[in-house]
Amino acid sequence: MKHNKWTARLLGLLLVGMMAFSLTACSQDEGTDGNTTAEALTEEEYQDAVTKLSEDFTALQTEAANIDTTDADAAAELLEGFKAPLEEFMAVVPPEIYSDAHAKLSSGSQAMIDYIDLLISMAGETDQAKLEEASTQILELVETAMTDLSEGVSLLSAAAE
Repeated sequence: MKHNKWTARLLGLLLVGMMAFSLTACSQDEGTDGNTTAEALTEEEYQDAVTKLSEDFTALQTEAANIDTTDADAAAELLEGFKAPLEEFMAVVPPEIYSDAHAKLSSGSQAMIDYIDLLISMAGETDQAKLEEASTQILELVETAMTDLSEGVSLLSAAAE
């Protein structure tokens, strides 16, 4: 029973974090292509990359809403799926005008990846002390992610004006 409650709790925390991330990313201009290369992107390509990240998260949130919260393996697989869009976005080389914003967004993205890794590592854990410690770390990571992502979005908006 504890395992199922912990899995449901993990999924709930993930959804809260992902919804907040998606809302901040959605405030950007709509684009048409998520093209990312090793060279610096144009401003439009970068805005498209932000939009693609938001769209990827929206699709994953839809999938998360339909997951069986008692299926730990499916939850872990879904959590892993959230990492790839973040990693892809972090690898993007932004145009100079968005470099400060990208640094903040990347920092927030890394905090989200760390959060996801911690959630996965704690699945099935029954030691209450470890769970409490992980809960504290999770809250710190979510706070860091949301702060950095929000600041990144603000910097993006300011640069786009």
